[in-house]
Formats: sequence, C-alpha cells, structure tokens
Amino acid sequence: MERLSEWCQTGKIVWPENDIAYHAPVSAEASARARKVAEGIRRRRVLLLMLGDTSMGMINGYFGPRLLNKHGFTEHKIDQAWIIDRGRRIADARIEDAFRFVKDRGVTFHWGEKDAEDFDERATREQLRDYLVVLDLVQRIQGRLYWLAIPIGPRAIAGPERLCRGAFEFGVPSGIVGAPIVCSTEADQGNAVPMEMMKRLLREKGLHEAVMFHDVRWGAEHDGRFVGASEFGLVRRIRIQSRSGYIARRAFVSAAVDVFPAAWRDVCGRSLPGKMTWARAYIKQGVLWMDIGKGEVVKLPPEVRDAWWEGTTRQWPFMAADMELGAIR
Repeated sequence: MERLSEWCQTGKIVWPENDIAYHAPVSAEASARARKVAEGIRRRRVLLLMLGDTSMGMINGYFGPRLLNKHGFTEHKIDQAWIIDRGRRIADARIEDAFRFVKDRGVTFHWGEKDAEDFDERATREQLRDYLVVLDLVQRIQGRLYWLAIPIGPRAIAGPERLCRGAFEFGVPSGIVGAPIVCSTEADQGNAVPMEMMKRLLREKGLHEAVMFHDVRWGAEHDGRFVGASEFGLVRRIRIQSRSGYIARRAFVSAAVDVFPAAWRDVCGRSLPGKMTWARAYIKQGVLWMDIGKGEVVKLPPEVRDAWWEGTTRQWPFMAADMELGAIR
C-alpha cells in the first residue's frame, strides 16, 4: 500500500538498485559459446510465428519489427481463425495417434471431476487437434516461437492451449520426441527473445532445451528468504523466463471457469527444486534491455506450498522461486 501511495502521489515508484550489476566476469568458454549462438541468429534471423495479436491488451511486452529486427528477430502474424478452420481438416487418425502417444508417456487426465463434467476424452482430442494444426503451420512457415493465448472470442469455443504448448516446449513436434519449440504466451516478446536465446545456449552446452515462462503472482518470506509464488497464469506482476528442473508432475485438470468457458482442460504441476537462470527483455528509453539473474526453485513444506497454491489458481502449475536479486543488465 505504501508503494501504491507513492505511485499515486508522484507518478512513479523508486526502487533501490544496489543489487544490480551492469557488468559481470565471463569465461572464455562461455564467451565463445555466446558468440556462436549470436552468429547463428545473425546468419538466419529468428521468426516469431504469432497466432493473432497481443492478448487482453498486453502491449507492454510487445516490441514489434522495428525493435526485433535490430537483434536478429522478426515476426509473422497469422489470424487465429486459421486454427478453427484448419482443424476441420485434421484427420482423425492423426488425432488418435497423438492421443495414444501422450497416454503411453504417462500423462494423467482428470476427466469428469465435479464442476467440470464436460472435461472428457473428447475435450483432450480437440486440444490435440489444435496442436496438430499449429504443428503444420510451424513446419510450413518454419517459425521458431509460436504461441500466444487464445483471445476472448476463440477462447469461448477453443479452450486453453497448455497441452498443445507443453508438447512443443518439451519436444514432441510430431509424435516423436525432438527439439523443443519454445512458446511465448500472449504474444509476450519480452519472453520470446530470452527464451529462444536460452534454448540455443542450452543446446550448445549439451543440455535439454526445454525453457519455461512463469508469471510471478506475489511473494512472501519463508525461512529467512523472500520467495515468489509463480504460475502460468493470467495475472502478472513480473513475467520471467526461467530454467530450473523439469516439472515434477504433469496432470490435466479443469481450467478456471470464468477464463475458459469451453472444454475445460488445463495443465497442473509443480517445479522441481534446484538452481535456475531467469531473464526478461523490455523496452527502456526506446531500446531493448534485458535483465538476467540467477535464482533457486525452493522446496516448500507441503502445508505452505498448498496454502500458497490455493492463494493463486490451483488449476495452474506452481513454482516457488527465490530470484536472489542481483540482476545483470
């Protein structure tokens, strides 16, 4: 409330910058790896395949071609109506193959739970239909980033996209595990740029390329440290792109009714504890800046974790993260 009062009275909030470092030592090995990734982007710029425009008026994370092109990125927009139209031409056999694939890999679906009786096998198959439509678009246009949330109109008949997005992020492009396609929800290019960069750095280091984004909802003190409660949610204070452990549990449950009125289906899980790297790009004084920092995904006691999880949106994945301040710009 003090910060809100400060903003109302002065028009801005002044934060201490003691923990910000503008330079950091970089090893010769890391520098060579970074130059190799940068050269790859210069050789062939990254195409952001955007299915529609910014979601819910979230323009603060949209850069546009004039800023993107300076850094080896560009965008290609496609009307989301294509998903509905092209979905009618997806063969049932392809949907069944995809459905069999996710079940064989152990994905848990909580169909027919109370207050979500319409969440059934049919809803899951329709989600996979969307996945196959986008897969065909990606392969045709060869986009590198692709996803944003369904706007209010299509959402009423299409439902949330997280099963689709998860398949691309973990590298299931054609029913066979392959290279992940990172997904920047809601046309958030402030995530798209660092996600693709981090994915390529992970590849050069011989690590799995899966990269996630998180919405930091709020935070609290726990065991002497400030921990942020993060989700793949729609309410943001900070949106960061991070890499930590794999999701410990992936299950599909009913989505928030007021947000996704059709075919309730969503992904639920929690991040494994461990070290993470986070990043966020943004516009400052007309040019692109990026914050980079280290942090740790914290393992909370079950009672604390559940209380925090219930304090956000339980249907969505959960991560408790200590961002450890100390960003590098």
